[in-house]
Amino acid sequence: MNSAFDTYFMGLKNKKIAVLGLGVSNRPLVRLLLEYGCDVVGCDRTPREKLDAEVLELENLGCKLHVGDDYLDGVAADILFRTPGMHPNNPAIEALRSRGAEVTSEMEAFFEVCPCRIIGVTGSDGKTTTTTLISEMLKTEGKTVWLGGNIGTPLLPLVRQMQETDIAVVELSSFQLMDMKRSPQRAVVTNLAPNHLDIHKDMQEYVDAKKNIFRYQGKDGLLVLNADNDITAAFRGNGTTRFFSRKGMAYVCIEDGVICRDGRKVLPVKDILIPGVHNIENYMAFKMAEAVIHKEITKALAPLGAYLEISDRLEVFPVERLSLYINCRPCRGEGLPMSLEAADPLKILEAIRPVLSSISDVKIRPGELKAYKEVILNSYKADLQDMEKLVDKVLVRYSEGKDLVTGYKAAVDGVTADSVKRILSLLRDGAEVEYVII
Repeated sequence: MNSAFDTYFMGLKNKKIAVLGLGVSNRPLVRLLLEYGCDVVGCDRTPREKLDAEVLELENLGCKLHVGDDYLDGVAADILFRTPGMHPNNPAIEALRSRGAEVTSEMEAFFEVCPCRIIGVTGSDGKTTTTTLISEMLKTEGKTVWLGGNIGTPLLPLVRQMQETDIAVVELSSFQLMDMKRSPQRAVVTNLAPNHLDIHKDMQEYVDAKKNIFRYQGKDGLLVLNADNDITAAFRGNGTTRFFSRKGMAYVCIEDGVICRDGRKVLPVKDILIPGVHNIENYMAFKMAEAVIHKEITKALAPLGAYLEISDRLEVFPVERLSLYINCRPCRGEGLPMSLEAADPLKILEAIRPVLSSISDVKIRPGELKAYKEVILNSYKADLQDMEKLVDKVLVRYSEGKDLVTGYKAAVDGVTADSVKRILSLLRDGAEVEYVII
C-alpha cells in the first residue's frame, strides 16, 4: 500500500475534477479518479462520432464527457488536470483558474506520490536517448527501473507497484514542465536551442519551462548540465551542479580520446558503439521517406489555409525506432493567401489521415528519387561546414564501421525506391506520429 498515493486520490473524492485532453497519458488518470469515486468530467476536442472505444468505455465507467468544438464551454471544476499539449495560459484554463480552480497535471501528480527517487531528463535534443541509456545502465546494476514521462507508459497508475528502493527515470518535455512545482532529485539537461516556438510565446518562456526540472530541487539535489551549450552553461542548481563537455575540462570530459569522470579514465571514445543502427542507408532512406510524406501532405493541404512542418527522430537504443512528427496548423495573417480562409483543425486532420494510411502505396519515380538524393546530399554538405556538427557526426559510429562523414555519399547513392517504400510502410504501421493541431 502506498499511503501517499491513497491519501492524494482520497483527498480528491469530494471535488469536481476536469481532465483536459483524453489522450494516452490522461486515460489511466481518469480510470484512477473514477476508481477512487471522484466526480470526473473528461474534455476533448474530438467530436463524439470520432471517439474511440476506450474513451466511450470511460463514459460507461462514470466519466462525463465534454467533447467537440465547444468542449471547454461551461466546464466547472475544483481541480483541473491539463494535458501537456495545452498551454497553461489557455484562455479557458485562465478562466477556470480565476474562479478558484487548481491547475495540475498527471506528471505533477506522479511527482507528488512517487515513493522512489526520480531522475529527470530534458533538453532540445538527445533527451529520449539519454533517458533510455540511463534506464538501461541502472538495470544492468540490478536496479528496478521505471521508464516513462514523455516516452513509454504513463507512470502514475504504476505507482502502487513501486518500492522506495526503485528508481524512476522520466523524460520531461517543456510542455510537461511549464507549470510544474516539483523537481526530480536528479536532473539532466542535455542542451537547449530554439524549439517549439510555435507553442511557446518566446524563447524565454521555453527556457524558463526547462528550468523547472531543477528549480525546486533541495540542497541535496544534483543537476547535470552541458558545458558546451551557451544556455545550459549558465544554469546553476540549488544543490550540486556538475558539467559534461566534449570540448574542454569538466566533471565528465574527453581527454586524449578517453572519456574521463572527475579526473579518472572511464572509456575510450573509439569503444563507444551504438547498437541498433546496422547501416547508414536505413537512416538515409528514412530522410527520403520524410520528403515523400511532406510532398504528399502538402498536396492534400493545398485547398486549405494550413501550415505544414514535419520533423523526425531516429532512436537507436535499445532498439531502432523511427518517429515522425507532423505539425499542421491554420495559417493566419500574412501566411494566408487572400483566396483562402484559415482551415478548421478537424478538416486538416481529415485531409492528412488518408494520406498517411496509404503512404506506402505512393509511386516513387526515378527522377523524384534523384531529386530527393540531391536534397539530402546538399543538406549534409552544408552540415559539414559546421565544425560542431562535423564532430557530432564523427562520434556517431555504426556497427559496419561507417560514420556519417565518410559514408554518407555512398549511402545516399545506395538508397532505392524499394528501401524508401519499406520505411514508408514502417512509418505507416508502427511510427510514433504526433498530430499537433492548433
